[in-house]
Amino acid sequence: MRRTEEIRVWHIRQTTVGIHIARIWHAKQESCKLRSLRTDFTPRLTPHSQVPVNASGENKSVLESWIITYHAPETKLAGWYQWLGICWWRRIEIEGAHILAVVPNVHFSQDEIAAECAGDKAQYVARGKPSSGYAADLERRLRKLDWAVQDEIYDLINDRIQSSSNAFRRRDWKLVMLTKIPGGEMTDAPTQHRSRSVLRKLPFCKPRLPKMPITEYRLVLRGTETKANNNGWASHNRYSRPWRDVDEKELGEVKLRRRDSQFVSDKFVNF
Repeated sequence: MRRTEEIRVWHIRQTTVGIHIARIWHAKQESCKLRSLRTDFTPRLTPHSQVPVNASGENKSVLESWIITYHAPETKLAGWYQWLGICWWRRIEIEGAHILAVVPNVHFSQDEIAAECAGDKAQYVARGKPSSGYAADLERRLRKLDWAVQDEIYDLINDRIQSSSNAFRRRDWKLVMLTKIPGGEMTDAPTQHRSRSVLRKLPFCKPRLPKMPITEYRLVLRGTETKANNNGWASHNRYSRPWRDVDEKELGEVKLRRRDSQFVSDKFVNF
């Protein structure tokens, strides 16, 4: 009788373990199905713009579109003194300009960015100016920007150079297009650029919209491989030691001479 009870308990345990294993297997199957559904319906993200491995010449150039959002300095009237209807003095506080964001504009292909650059150059030529002066005009417009924007563009170009170059290839980035969008594009209305013409101050001229504090600068950078060295260049920084090997060799020779002199003094002088 006792033997029969032990056998029955053993069968119950085996059945319980089998049910538990079956449940685990079923849960794994369901998780695999859900995982396959996620991978089927999840969109694949495209990688960064990559130059083909076998590219050569002009095909090694890459165009990138960036947007810099700039907030203009804000002027506030902090205090004033008025007597007999006349304001005798005012105290004005100016909050400095600053950069709100620097983001890449990744929703354009290389052909679209190239077409945008060609269109901007065509508009420059359509104003009766030679195409050879486009680079000089771009440099002039860049120099007229606020220092905060110029610093951000400089840091961006320097970061792209450092990230794209290595010990065997030197790749430089240059600014090839710069567009100013006052206020960005927050509505469907076309962007109105403020004109510097004297005629806009006349009463019969159509008034312009007020100036907005936010300005978007849309720029295009072109990266090109400028130098190549299959043997590689030696790296250095402000703390590197070009004469380290020479110094270590001299220090080793000095230590060896001191050790030899100490050995001689201990052998012949020490009684």
